[in-house]
Amino acid sequence: MDALSAKTGIPVSTIYSWLDIERTEFMTFAAASVVCRALKISVHEVLADPMWISIDKNRYLFVRPWMEEDIEIVELVTKFYFNLKELIKKTG
Repeated sequence: MDALSAKTGIPVSTIYSWLDIERTEFMTFAAASVVCRALKISVHEVLADPMWISIDKNRYLFVRPWMEEDIEIVELVTKFYFNLKELIKKTG
């Protein structure tokens, strides 16, 4: 976990909390993209089984294209989104 923490800048304690079997929430999409890039895998490989699609089809329609996109593109768009969100908050 130390190596992953060093590559991503995510604290070891946070990484361990994501691995806690009793945890019911998943890491943020931005965190998943950073971790996946460090591990050289796609975000799709860490997402839940496709059965979750039936839970919220509208949400899945928006998420699905990103699961198949190159991680560099996902990371770029995610950073842009959070920067834009922060800018909007500041300019209110």
